[in-house]
Amino acid sequence: MRSSSNPSGAALRRCWPALSSPADGRTGAPRYATHFPGSKRAVQVAAKPAALDTLEQVLTRWLAQKQPELEHSSLIGYRRIVDIILVPRCGTIALRDFDRIALKELVATFDESTSAKRINNGLGPLRGALDEAVADDLIPSNPLDGFRVKRRAKANAREEVDPFTPEEVQAILAACREDQVRNYRQFNFAAGLRTSEMIGLCWSDIDWRKGTVKIRRAWVMGKMKAPKTESGVREAQLLQPAIDALKAQRPPPVASAPRGCEITDPYVQLTKFL
Repeated sequence: MRSSSNPSGAALRRCWPALSSPADGRTGAPRYATHFPGSKRAVQVAAKPAALDTLEQVLTRWLAQKQPELEHSSLIGYRRIVDIILVPRCGTIALRDFDRIALKELVATFDESTSAKRINNGLGPLRGALDEAVADDLIPSNPLDGFRVKRRAKANAREEVDPFTPEEVQAILAACREDQVRNYRQFNFAAGLRTSEMIGLCWSDIDWRKGTVKIRRAWVMGKMKAPKTESGVREAQLLQPAIDALKAQRPPPVASAPRGCEITDPYVQLTKFL
């Protein structure tokens, strides 16, 4: 049984030679922190005080360090993983105490329906934070090195695709009370673009003569950004229902505009009028 988290002075004097030696072979941490894990003096006498930080503190520092390097959307995604997944499950564990056993216990907290890919993605920020801890010589190795959650049969079972039927599409459009909402839905059904690409479209992206739309930006996590890959920038042929929705969506002309010029600013987003 471990001693009290608040040892008396006499107790410290009796066991100080043993407590002050780095006898913890697994982590190299002083025995003091092992015997008195809740003591404030543990940080004072530790050779590497940061090794006694909790994983929540370690992950928070890692996010702050990575902020200048990460895309805005990636940073928000990592923060959500840290706040929603990692901290509630393992945030109170000390950095020096997180080993392969603790890692397996962490993975065991995920529901059986959670796919292996989702779990491995969730471990990503933790892997990065522990890599930094190894680089800073706070721990001898990263417990996640070489660790991957294997494929889960139940979680990876294919779900049957169930697209809307033409009758269901018409029913949805008929239920739209506002014309501009109906235009948006109709264009969405007919064009098949990602929601982020839909929001990022501008009137200048429409080629009325060719009947095409140029996808070259997307609205992601509150910011406009270019596609991640070159193939993401593309031109798509529009079906007639999509063209009809665009014509119905165009803003009305202003009195000073030349005849036939309905769009006063070609860089205004299509969804600006919703």
